[in-house]
Amino acid sequence: MSHVVTIKCELRDLAAIEAACKRLGWTFKRGQNKFEWYGTWVGDYSGQDAAYIAADIKPEDYGKCDHAIGVPGAKYEIGLIAREGKFLPVFDNWSSGGLKGLTAANGLGGFIQAYSVEKSKNELRRKGYSPVEQTRADGSIVITATAV
Repeated sequence: MSHVVTIKCELRDLAAIEAACKRLGWTFKRGQNKFEWYGTWVGDYSGQDAAYIAADIKPEDYGKCDHAIGVPGAKYEIGLIAREGKFLPVFDNWSSGGLKGLTAANGLGGFIQAYSVEKSKNELRRKGYSPVEQTRADGSIVITATAV
């Protein structure tokens, strides 16, 4: 079975994507142009998050990407497709591939939060600030910036 899906998000910075992967213990595969998935689209999934519906990605292009992300313990990978200055995450969430737990509701398994933190810190440094990160008991993250 194949359930190739995407999550709408604004991923624009490869350095922040790579740092978010490192933060989570994931592997960023820069320049890898194929990602692991079921391998054959069988026309069995047409939910609103289906890649061919949500992002107009043709099923014959499933598995193609510009970069990829490996998640520990998962057989399948996340593909990043460059489109209009953004990187669209696309992956097969069929249970046998190990990525079923990545959803919009949990921010792609915490990846969106990690990316946002890394992107914010990069921007603060670029503007001459020194960011300090603090994780609260509820899991939220506060970034404080001081002038360098």
